[in-house]
Amino acid sequence: MAFSKDVQVEALVACGRCCCLCHKFCGPKIELHHITQKADGGADSFDNCIPLCFECHADMGKRDSHHPKGKGYSPEELRKNRDKWYQRKQASVSTNITDSDKQLFSDICEVFQPLKYTLAEYDLANGVKEDRFNSLTQLLHEEGNPFKEFLDGDLESGRKRLVVSAIRFKDYFNYHMFTHMNRLVPHIYLMSIYEIDYEAKLEKLFQEEANILNSLALELWNEYQDFVRLYRQRA
Repeated sequence: MAFSKDVQVEALVACGRCCCLCHKFCGPKIELHHITQKADGGADSFDNCIPLCFECHADMGKRDSHHPKGKGYSPEELRKNRDKWYQRKQASVSTNITDSDKQLFSDICEVFQPLKYTLAEYDLANGVKEDRFNSLTQLLHEEGNPFKEFLDGDLESGRKRLVVSAIRFKDYFNYHMFTHMNRLVPHIYLMSIYEIDYEAKLEKLFQEEANILNSLALELWNEYQDFVRLYRQRA
């Protein structure tokens, strides 16, 4: 048997459809994990249920007990993480935004507001200054710092969505852009300048990479706008 409908609804409402480990909002892309596996006597109960995103849920089954690498999650650790997240989400319903949350929101805005034109309107295939995304990189380096997380559960899940989108953009950007005369440009652009193994057929690939890069940038800006709207609704 699986979790009953009542248990599913209670767990999904309690977590706000956010992963109880990474706090990312999942929407329909969420799974309910047995903290103690049924094969080990775990029940289909609310207490034995933890909502997880696809990525965190996949981690639950990766550890080989006969040849362990790393430290897997214990049932006690999973319950504590879940209960803390449930409490944070519940507190978000009835409490005002703290001064520390206000300051963190302001810090995030200071990173993104100067990037509006670059992310939303500029064609990144033309290249950008090397230091254009330094502030965004610094923000991502602070991921995991407890002082850079919102106490408000709704805002923290929104921040996490923003971070995930930023990581997607930066990973693609870092892989496809190279330095040329103090600017970051796509590698195929460099090939065209120096006419190194450059053929007309590569123009199509160049356009495809440019479209992906620009779409990820716009997605990141839209995620930031949604985050601001969420804050204004809570403020």
